[in-house]
Amino acid sequence: TQVEVAQPRTVSESKPRVTRSADVVDAKEASDVSEVKGTDVTSKVTVEDESKIEAPKGNNVQPHEGQRVVLKYKLKFQDGLKTGDYFDFTLSNNVNTHGVSTIRKVPDIKNGSLVMAKGQVLDNGRIRYTFIDYIKDKVNVTANLEINLFIDPKTVQSNGQQTITSKLNGKETSGTMQITYKDGVKNQYTNVNGSIEMFDKEKNKFTHVAYIKPINGNNSDSVTVTGMLTQGSNENGTQPNVKIYEYVGTENGLPQSVYANTADSTQLKDVTNQMSDKLKVQNNGSYSLNFDKLDKTYVIHYTGDYLNGTSEVNFRTQLTGYPENRYKTYYYNNGYILTWDNGLVLYRNKANGDGKYGPIVDSNNFEFSEDSGNGSISGQYDSKQIIG
Repeated sequence: TQVEVAQPRTVSESKPRVTRSADVVDAKEASDVSEVKGTDVTSKVTVEDESKIEAPKGNNVQPHEGQRVVLKYKLKFQDGLKTGDYFDFTLSNNVNTHGVSTIRKVPDIKNGSLVMAKGQVLDNGRIRYTFIDYIKDKVNVTANLEINLFIDPKTVQSNGQQTITSKLNGKETSGTMQITYKDGVKNQYTNVNGSIEMFDKEKNKFTHVAYIKPINGNNSDSVTVTGMLTQGSNENGTQPNVKIYEYVGTENGLPQSVYANTADSTQLKDVTNQMSDKLKVQNNGSYSLNFDKLDKTYVIHYTGDYLNGTSEVNFRTQLTGYPENRYKTYYYNNGYILTWDNGLVLYRNKANGDGKYGPIVDSNNFEFSEDSGNGSISGQYDSKQIIG
């Protein structure tokens, strides 16, 4: 999505884009799996050939546009499933199921409002589904399960092809995608890029990473960088925590994924204290940072809150500056503004299930036929993106 920002007459025009970092899970859907003694039935699961990993918008995935891939499993189970039985599968480390959200979850498998199997995110990319009471006495159980997968910016730091895999009972399902990250907004002097790093809906907190880079060997004078919520601002909130890092890494530059390992002092040098007199923060979540001269690359790490109950969140990074005054001439009519927006989109997963040879339940759309041997458990991804 592209937005235009009104520009002063004294600056060169630049049109930023709204980027959507990985979508955000609604915290209300998070649920824990109760500890029930059961059997690992992974070896009793058959992965059908129709199973696949694909991108809804083709195999060119742009994570900064909120694009993701979907694992589509068609599974068949041996009879005799019992309460507490579970099956596991393992995802490759270049994807995760949460995006920028702090909630680690996958959708439960339901029939109407009744849960048949509860999903759980374990460590090292493992996903587990545990069956509960409603699976008892079902036969010929199948599952059509769809799960959103987000490109991991820590593992996949550069543009290029990635093969994404999921392994279940020894069978690997895979898909190869071209990953393309946004390059932010730039002119001949400076590049500004940014991304939402983390979003915590329960605490109304989020973190943001911004890149401020001089390019083409050009420096700028009298540079001001501001960060603010243009949507979702909490006027009565607390002052954000803003940390400033100078990039001291190799010529390869910062990750294209806009990932910042601020603990790595060989890449990022904390200069917040040295620049404290040039940094101002406000209770409404905004900050302003001044550079007399921008001749180095900086990373700005922001931690702040947003208004509880807001329908949308959009964080704007804006830079104003002037080309370096090399010849001491009057140059202020050459000033420029660069603006980059990062917006958030919330999503909600749904799953529906069914099965046969079980008790007939008249409510909650949980129905079973006693005279048919065919049954199914299905999960589906609700592709509608929901704000709020």
